[in-house]
Amino acid sequence: MAVILGGRVAEELIFGDITSGASDDIGKATKLARRMVTEWGMSEKLGPLTFGHKEELVFLGRDLGEQRNYSEEVAGEIDQEVHRLVDAGYQRAKKILTERREKLVQLAEYLKTEETIEGWQMDAVINSPDGKLPPVPERPKAEAPRPPQPQPKADDRGPEIPPGRLEPTPA
Repeated sequence: MAVILGGRVAEELIFGDITSGASDDIGKATKLARRMVTEWGMSEKLGPLTFGHKEELVFLGRDLGEQRNYSEEVAGEIDQEVHRLVDAGYQRAKKILTERREKLVQLAEYLKTEETIEGWQMDAVINSPDGKLPPVPERPKAEAPRPPQPQPKADDRGPEIPPGRLEPTPA
């Protein structure tokens, strides 16, 4: 949850404002939290239960709808749990990024120049005591294809040996 909301939190910390780009993150976090509560039983308050029954057309990849098999009171509790999970993820992301703001800024600067970052480079920046960014290695050049080797001619191969025999048959 914290990972999903990290971009939104970073915008808030760095720019002091939130752009519309973060709305997708909020939607993903909310959808994940709702599934955690209603489908996977991952709510401390509501326990290991499944709420609702989805009608799906698997072959079309579409949801037709959901049948509610719970009361309005339970629906309110589900909403509270979803909110709690999203907020906990948000608070965790905010704590981590606030504590490591310097690294966040270094990563942002790195991305301004390089546009992409590999996992090992991110690890190097985050774990670097002096905050130095790793150099971007040059990508290995593809080897030129080797020319095909000529096949030996029939008279270059020597005598034919039948399978299972080590020596040619006597003439």
